[in-house]
Amino acid sequence: ARQQPAPTPGSAPPAALQNLAADASAMIASAGTKDWSGVSAQLSAVQQAWSAPRPAAAARGASPGLLDALDSAVAAVTAQADALSVRGTQVAANRLTGYVPDLLVLYSSPAPPQLAEMQFLARAMQLDVRAGRTAPLWTEARTAGTQWAFIRASARRTDATDATAVDQELAALGTAISGVLGGAGVARPASVPLPTAASTASSSSAGTSITAASGLAPGGSAARSSASASAPATSRSGSSAGTTGTASSSAPAAPSGGGGGGAPSTTPLSAVSAAAAQLLQTLGSLQRAYQGG
Repeated sequence: ARQQPAPTPGSAPPAALQNLAADASAMIASAGTKDWSGVSAQLSAVQQAWSAPRPAAAARGASPGLLDALDSAVAAVTAQADALSVRGTQVAANRLTGYVPDLLVLYSSPAPPQLAEMQFLARAMQLDVRAGRTAPLWTEARTAGTQWAFIRASARRTDATDATAVDQELAALGTAISGVLGGAGVARPASVPLPTAASTASSSSAGTSITAASGLAPGGSAARSSASASAPATSRSGSSAGTTGTASSSAPAAPSGGGGGGAPSTTPLSAVSAAAAQLLQTLGSLQRAYQGG
């Protein structure tokens, strides 16, 4: 479990920390279009955005494992960008964003850290679809639903329209993934369902936000490891700084004979990517609502 100190009341995250996730996310888009000059500029911003708040994060009690993991993540995205690897840069950049929620718990952030975790998961699903990797989708979608259950009540008070949209988009995502994996002959574990509009609505009593003692919702680091497993020539370390959970233990295996699993003809993987993209857009809108913008 996460061992982090309680945040100091009124201590907002530094702007550099907010920029870290934004610049790393921008790298994903730039690498996708092979805009390497853009990637280079964003990489410089990422390196600066991490070097600035690192000492303060250490002083506030960030674990050595978390700090080392972020150092490694920045080094990994640097190596992949230098190698002009589209897939490697995108996966490494998204992995870097996955650590931001672990830092946000050190501060009194207007937006709950689970929101950043859900954005990481939505991007991970998009990247998995592009690589034809279907096996991690169950875990990523289930974990996103778990994160949402922790903040749904708070989100509805912040922006009811966006919160309703997230309910619907999680349900649509579950349907799309069910069609892909079900059509490929992979049975969904009955004990661990994907999110639906009904299940997310019934989870609103889970609480309005996390506390420093509980950390992120269960399953975050498990999905983060799964989502980043395909990054070329890199590995994740320092995972003890993340959250605990068993979400990945029941993820279905990839369909036999398909390598990483391909899209069945009846339900294209593009439906999963489209659903994840819509969810990511709504989460961004909800994040702005939390921040008063």
